[in-house]
Amino acid sequence: GLADIRKVLDRPDLFDVLNVHNLGWPYEIESIVQWLKYETSLRGYSKPIIISDTAPTSFAGFGSATRTSGAGLAIMLSPATEADRVRLAEYFKKLIANDQEYVDWLRNFLAGDVVQRVVIAAEQGIALIAVPDLR
Repeated sequence: GLADIRKVLDRPDLFDVLNVHNLGWPYEIESIVQWLKYETSLRGYSKPIIISDTAPTSFAGFGSATRTSGAGLAIMLSPATEADRVRLAEYFKKLIANDQEYVDWLRNFLAGDVVQRVVIAAEQGIALIAVPDLR
């Protein structure tokens, strides 16, 4: 939780870098960096920031993304919203069916997502970013 994170940030003698994860939307990197710089500046220090874990933008998680009603539906993840549920359900069904057009689109999306994440991280001064092997 936030209180525990702040207790760790109170002890810069315990770590050399700030290690964060980016498991969703690439643009959250900007907010994470802004918040960490704010918190560390309150404490009078600065440390390099690394992103050790990343994952492509998934749009939906923690439930069924191929159904649009009933129990156990996926939670829409940013930048997706509830208004995208029907369109995304059809998209995921086509991926599961190995529809080549959708598979090709996904590969292009994943490549762009990784590049976008790396560029944003570089612009924010991230010292290191680990990206998934998407082969």
